[in-house]
Amino acid sequence: HPNDKTQLAIIQDVFCKKRLPRFLNYFERVLSHNGGNGFLFGDSISYADLSLFICMRAAESSYPDAVKPLKPSHPLLFNLIESIAARPNIAAYLASPDSKQPRGSSMM
Repeated sequence: HPNDKTQLAIIQDVFCKKRLPRFLNYFERVLSHNGGNGFLFGDSISYADLSLFICMRAAESSYPDAVKPLKPSHPLLFNLIESIAARPNIAAYLASPDSKQPRGSSMM
């Protein structure tokens, strides 16, 4: 039940310790199998890359203490996220007042 704080804490703990690392490992492997060229599929940015960027922004915002220690072991993934954030139009949007940083446990 969403109002049961004890149950919510258990669910969040499982997500941070088990599910999040598994998902990040998967995407790191996908990036590696694509030649480590900085994209999930092919040789240019896709909706899959952008969707992953959005999910990772939400994860980093909601669970920064869980994501931070995983960064060194997932260099291809976090390079992708950083390269998308640095694209001129996306960087401008992220710096604008229209951009809303995910907050709270939005991953749940």
